[in-house]
Amino acid sequence: MTKLLFAFFLFAFTSTPLLSAPNTSQVNVLNYATTNVTSAAYVVLIASTSTSTRGLEICDTSGQLVKFAIGATGSETDIVSNQPSSCKFLVYYVPQGTQISVKAIATSATTGYSVVSLIP
Repeated sequence: MTKLLFAFFLFAFTSTPLLSAPNTSQVNVLNYATTNVTSAAYVVLIASTSTSTRGLEICDTSGQLVKFAIGATGSETDIVSNQPSSCKFLVYYVPQGTQISVKAIATSATTGYSVVSLIP
């Protein structure tokens, strides 16, 4: 049975997300405080996916509208935008070796996290 990967957040007394997934190598976390995401250029989340995927779960806590794209630097293709501080499940085939990037739409994302879980 295929195991799905989910990122769960706990915000009660900490700003660090707690991840619960069967295979955390398929969960990628970007801390916006460390790597600011602006509307000027894409920021690489995953340089090369280790396996092909049939879906993505994307959770973003920045409070900003951001968009996610696939493809090489300079040739990114937008696949989805995320509502501020929300999670979204996307049924989308991503081939092995694909780069996944994020970009702010209007205001820079400088706090919070972006968590992308690859669903094999």
